[in-house]
Amino acid sequence: MAAIAVSILSGVSNTLLPDKVSPNIKIQDVTITIKFIFCLYKSLSNKDILLLQDYGKVIFYDSFLRNIDCKELTFDYFILNMKNKEERTYYQKFILSNSNEYRIILFRYDYETNNGLRVHNELCNLPEREAHKKDFDYLLLQETIVSPRCCISLYRMCFGKTQVQVSN
Repeated sequence: MAAIAVSILSGVSNTLLPDKVSPNIKIQDVTITIKFIFCLYKSLSNKDILLLQDYGKVIFYDSFLRNIDCKELTFDYFILNMKNKEERTYYQKFILSNSNEYRIILFRYDYETNNGLRVHNELCNLPEREAHKKDFDYLLLQETIVSPRCCISLYRMCFGKTQVQVSN
């Protein structure tokens, strides 16, 4: 019975506190101009949109772009809502096969995982305003360092990484 309880707590821990599934892809040359694709699981706030617009041209997907390759578009930040089927199809059609030409950022809630989507970084919040675009873009590609939380660390220590094998 205890093994089942630990197994359930371990499953709950892995659901509430998921590990990052997709490793960051390193960028060698930070001086090149980078085009970003934002895949949204979580909506950007107006403040976030204004922040992106301060650093470059922002394009939101619209249905008139359905058959236009994003290579033909001029943008710094291209926003796709992954909850929308048409936008997921656009991603599959034009971005997935050319993912080495863009830097793909998954913008999600803390509790969500990437569902197997291969991305360059996963963010729950945008970085703070920077003096230069290149510094802001660099931070978009860096994994966020969170402040330590003792209650979560204790929970993970007790239940998070425990693997219990129940035998018949």
